[in-house]
Amino acid sequence: MKTKESITLSDVAKAAGVSPATVSRVLNRHVQINDRTRRKVFTAINHLGYDTSSIDKKAAAIAQSKVKLLNIELLLCPLEEQKNMLSLEYFNEIINGIQSFFGEIGNINLTLSTWEADAEKYQKQNDNIFKKLIKADGVLITGNPSDELIKQLLENRINPVFISTDRDDLAVNAVGSDNLTGGMLAARYLIDRGHKKIGYINGPERIYGWTSRKMGAMLETINRLGPNHFISPNAASTENTDIAECLREWFSQGDIPDGLIVPTASTVLAVDRVMLEMGLKCPEDISLITFGQPYLGIFPFKVTYLDPFPRQIGIKAAQRLIQMLNFSHSEEKPHKVIISMQFIEGDSVKDRRF
Repeated sequence: MKTKESITLSDVAKAAGVSPATVSRVLNRHVQINDRTRRKVFTAINHLGYDTSSIDKKAAAIAQSKVKLLNIELLLCPLEEQKNMLSLEYFNEIINGIQSFFGEIGNINLTLSTWEADAEKYQKQNDNIFKKLIKADGVLITGNPSDELIKQLLENRINPVFISTDRDDLAVNAVGSDNLTGGMLAARYLIDRGHKKIGYINGPERIYGWTSRKMGAMLETINRLGPNHFISPNAASTENTDIAECLREWFSQGDIPDGLIVPTASTVLAVDRVMLEMGLKCPEDISLITFGQPYLGIFPFKVTYLDPFPRQIGIKAAQRLIQMLNFSHSEEKPHKVIISMQFIEGDSVKDRRF
């Protein structure tokens, strides 16, 4: 049996099922190694007892003498009704992913700023934030940036990574969910289980992620059932009070869908409240599908949902920004990274085929 001192890089590589070069890149904290590979290598190291002290010393020396501290700005762009984006689990998970990736690199100074939607009222505050963006080494943007802000960024040659892929009109680097396909999958799931009238509760058209999910659901429904089988009213805002009011008006007209697609997990609360008011039950009267994991233990049913993997989106966005900074002259065209969603089945969808 080999002693700790005799174990080599090749031994670790064989145990982890990777190449010796990959082991070396993991130990030297190379940014382009994915989390799964990194875990495999460190599992093998722990099992074999491989001594990494010399490499650790080398990495520490590089960090102290050669690696530049990168100043990264993460700009939050909430809607006017969003008082605190960090209280929304989706955005909180994105930020956790960003911080996780940057934490592994170790030479990142990450600063969070909030761009106020009311530009006139908060002009001075926004101007000060913009000065920070110009000086930063890299910029990440999440939320709903205005067209004016995007124009300012591009005019000042700031090349950010947008955490959204739903703006087809923008030639920018972006990472985000495949919302269009997600909407199609949700409608397909309902239709395959015998639902004949598909509903989607939407917000204002400027909420691009919600609208992309609506477009996917609409396309799938029209293709499978025809245009008269899809209905989608728009709420005045993303606030649950406005969502609930839109639902009350919609349902009171008697045009109630047997399958309803809800844009986010938090809006399921508004849907459930209105259904209770009107004596409707899930899934007996209306089947529900949403995006993102709903609050556990609140509903008498387990909601079926599509997981958009926000933490993974954050990791990929941070990784993409570092790639851009390391290879700034190697790519001319903007690059989009689209994260596929995963279906998580609950009991909120009734099988109406029988």
